[in-house]
Amino acid sequence: MTDRGTWFPAAGLAAVSVTAGLTFSRVFANGSFALPVIVAAAIPHAIGALGRRRWRNALILIATVAALFVFATIAYASEHTTLLAPSFASTRDLWHLLGDGWSVFRDGHAPVEPTSGVQLLCVTAVGAVALLADQLAFARRLGLGAIVPSLLLFVVAATLGTSDLRFVTTVAYVVAVLAYLVLFQQAEVERRRTWCTGRRVGSSAGIVNAAAALGGGAVLLGVVLGPLLPGANAAPVLDYRHIGGHSVSGPTSIQAESPIVDIRDRLTGANRDDVLFHVKAQRRLYWRLAGLDHFDGNIWGIESEASAVTSELPRRPRPGTIRERFTIDALDGQWLPAAYEPTATDANGTRVVDASRTLVSPNGILHTDYQVDSRVPQPLTPTQIAGTAAPLPHQYESDTDLPPGFPDSVRAAARRVTAGATTPYGKAKALERYFTGGSFVYDLNVPRGSGTDEIVSFLRIKRGFCEQFAGAYAAMARSLGLPARVAVGFGPGQLDGGTFTVRARDAHAWPEVWLAGLGWRAFEPTPAGTQPGETDPLAGATAGSTRSSATPTTTLAPSLPTTTPSVTFPTSPAGKANVQAGAFATSGSSFDKRWLVLAAIPLLAVLAALVWGARVLLHKRRRRTKRRRRATTHARSIAGAWQDALERLAEAGLPPRSSLTPYEQAASYRTRLVLPSVNDPVDELAALYTRAVWSGRDIDEDDVARSWQAADEVRAGLARDTSAGERARRALRPVTLGERVGRRETVRV
Repeated sequence: MTDRGTWFPAAGLAAVSVTAGLTFSRVFANGSFALPVIVAAAIPHAIGALGRRRWRNALILIATVAALFVFATIAYASEHTTLLAPSFASTRDLWHLLGDGWSVFRDGHAPVEPTSGVQLLCVTAVGAVALLADQLAFARRLGLGAIVPSLLLFVVAATLGTSDLRFVTTVAYVVAVLAYLVLFQQAEVERRRTWCTGRRVGSSAGIVNAAAALGGGAVLLGVVLGPLLPGANAAPVLDYRHIGGHSVSGPTSIQAESPIVDIRDRLTGANRDDVLFHVKAQRRLYWRLAGLDHFDGNIWGIESEASAVTSELPRRPRPGTIRERFTIDALDGQWLPAAYEPTATDANGTRVVDASRTLVSPNGILHTDYQVDSRVPQPLTPTQIAGTAAPLPHQYESDTDLPPGFPDSVRAAARRVTAGATTPYGKAKALERYFTGGSFVYDLNVPRGSGTDEIVSFLRIKRGFCEQFAGAYAAMARSLGLPARVAVGFGPGQLDGGTFTVRARDAHAWPEVWLAGLGWRAFEPTPAGTQPGETDPLAGATAGSTRSSATPTTTLAPSLPTTTPSVTFPTSPAGKANVQAGAFATSGSSFDKRWLVLAAIPLLAVLAALVWGARVLLHKRRRRTKRRRRATTHARSIAGAWQDALERLAEAGLPPRSSLTPYEQAASYRTRLVLPSVNDPVDELAALYTRAVWSGRDIDEDDVARSWQAADEVRAGLARDTSAGERARRALRPVTLGERVGRRETVRV
């Protein structure tokens, strides 16, 4: 097989393996994994390309596995090696690291810190994929089938990873696949042609240039002109992503743990003083995680439609809003804190639950940084309070639902407490005063829970923490016909120079009630105090209280269930949800992975170009000096001079015609190239070459010297009056036509 057939497709397939491996940038929290993955992807292709010329395939497999093992040992277990040689102890370390990586792979979700165990797992997978792809492409000659292993790796990494870098990694992988297919097909065409075929397909990079031009033009037209065409934003003729009412691009629901279930753990745990996030804001507000509007008697959760945040919350702020800038340090989960009601955000990839304006990220929020603009509470007027007596719209009736068998004693208590109120707002305020009037005691020693049984117990013993206060209030409000839900989030935290530091001890829950003309309003039944979870008396989060209130909100139409995924919670007392299989646990630094891929792609391209250029130059130099000028016989040396001249002419765009004799070849150049400084040496070379190959007389050293002098004159004549750029282009053109013609004839010498 020719050098081109060995090296070029192998380099293209190596690029495919590398770009597939770099797709793990969507999984990892920083880019420290990149170099080991690139090396692991390159090793099988490099050994394969070097070994195919002289080794059996079994030896190539053994050498590749050994090289990958040695590399893994050096990279991850070098402390137990002698002169970097693997040992039993280093092998044991690698085995334990693989176990650690598999544990993270099995139990968590992205983005993950690229620890040694997870890196080793990815390096092993990438190395195995590259080895299998190389075997399929060159041992089995399955050019298209060789893409399958890397495609599986790409899909797995994309499935486990976040939506970050999705466009960049996809484009890089697709471009690498297309380049490999072009190079492999070109090599196959050259390998299977007969000796009488004319010049090689692609000797002037014809097939590569044509494929690159067509592919690049198609991509350019699609990216630039596609969005400008009429109807580009119209509904699809065939919505293949929602066939049968289900999205084929991902799950139809986002499952997560209800944020209410871990409030008590945050308030009383050993880590209650840990900093979870920071907020730059102009006012002390409550940072709301979620509005829980579904109550099944055991737990408060969400069963509402969600939409892409870009369709519901624009980037531009609206008048009368306050801007917050969140930096998430250690808050795990999927719920993004924001002051209610968020109206704009730059948190890309986030979904918003339309009914409660809850922001949820399918991929986790750890170490994220985003901005939110919120409409905040304002004082109410008597006219607004009186207007809350308007009839309840139909779309809010579900927010008054209570589970079957809800205790009549709780309903009766709610009616008794609000007996003197004349408006819905008055009833909501009466409930608030009932809990804050002094008869209830804030107590963190009460078991967690806000289900029916816990509400009955709470109203009886009158002791509990914010979860019971909020849950009991919301359930009693619903029994009165008031749409109500439980909001979960955090108090303002500690203010320092315009930035609020929020800790686990600031976790809090409070109820929200929908009031005609006002929308959803927050109330605060939890007594004020300094204990973890108690009400911050200075915060402006209780929109329905006398301390502050909010401007009216617009009513939101529900999303269509066939076009937006739902956010669901389980109905178990523990409030646990199924974790998506194959997710990674979140941790790591705030390294911007975008720069990793954006920098890696051009660097790899430049490196590949340099390697390719060096390979072409070295190959030409070895062929022209070692094999031709230093030929073992005078006849072969003269044939080498003739080959050299033909090759120089081919580099200049004048390839030889294999059907012509040397004299006819020289004559054809006189008609194709009007350049006396070149034509005369070509004529002399044709005569010397013909005499050396077919004449019976001896060839002496003077003939050899004359032939190489003529070849040098051809080279100098072609370079005369030629720009440096053109000379470089000719030098880098991988032309071997002259050698092929000469080799076929020199067999007879």
